[in-house]
Formats: sequence, C-alpha cells, structure tokens
Amino acid sequence: RLEDHVRRAVPVGGLQGVAHPALRRQCQPAGGECGTGDVAGVDPDNPLNTASVRTPDGQCVTVDPERLREIFYADCPAADLALAKARLGPEPRAVMFQPVHVTPERFGRVPRAYIHCSRDVALPLFVQEQMGAASPCGTVLTLPTGHSPFFAAPQALAAQLGSLM
Repeated sequence: RLEDHVRRAVPVGGLQGVAHPALRRQCQPAGGECGTGDVAGVDPDNPLNTASVRTPDGQCVTVDPERLREIFYADCPAADLALAKARLGPEPRAVMFQPVHVTPERFGRVPRAYIHCSRDVALPLFVQEQMGAASPCGTVLTLPTGHSPFFAAPQALAAQLGSLM
C-alpha cells in the first residue's frame, strides 16, 4: 500500500492540492517553502495567462471556472472535475512569487524525483523540463496524463510513486 511507504509528498506549485483519496493523506502543501514563479515568462502562449482571475484586492488568484477542464482536468472523470471545482479557491499570489532560498547542505541532500505529465496544458512538458533542470532530480518518470494525474490515472501515479521506494 502506498500509505505504508510515502511519508510526505509535496506539490511544489499550482493553484490546487492533491485531492484524490488514495494520495490525500500523504500530500501536504508546500507552504512558503516553494514558489511557482511566472508561467507567462517561460510560456507566453499558456492558457493560464488568459484564464487567471485576480481577486478584487489583487492579493490572490484563481482560474476561470469555465476553463478548469481545459487547463487542469481534460483527461479526468466528470465526478473528479466536480470535486475539484468544489475545493478550489483563490491562492495568495505572494507565495507564488516568493523567492526560495535553499542550500546544498540541507535541500541539496534531500532525494528528489519528478513525474512529468506529458499531456499537461497548465505546465507543458518543456516547462516541466525547465523546472527539472533548475532543481535536478535523481529520478524522472513520465505519465501520459494532463495536469492532474491523481484524478486521471491514480493507480498509475501510485505505481510510479511506489517505484521510488
């Protein structure tokens, strides 16, 4: 069982957390430890650039609900899209652009792995590869899914996570 092996998985960016019941307990938000940066800077054609909606005070951002399937859930069952829509909310912009300071003595010694989602619209493969190059991982795996493999292919994701043990 995955729960017996995974102590903590940390999503390092985005406007949503892992919500699939098989992974929910293992995944914790990164909090202030990681920032996502600016998608527009590396991918000017990304649909997130036109689908992002700021709150009236400008402090938070979310995604136009009418664009959620296209960007995050294109390959996910309708029930999971409904669940995600019910749980999504504005995310603080400050966290997304907060500089991250790491050291080789601490962060550098933590084993890391990355699972590419080859059909991701929100973070296309070339953006994921740039992210991996900026913080190299010992293991890089790939799933043929969009942005939300925990909904689209939870068993395949669990198998890949299990293979890292």
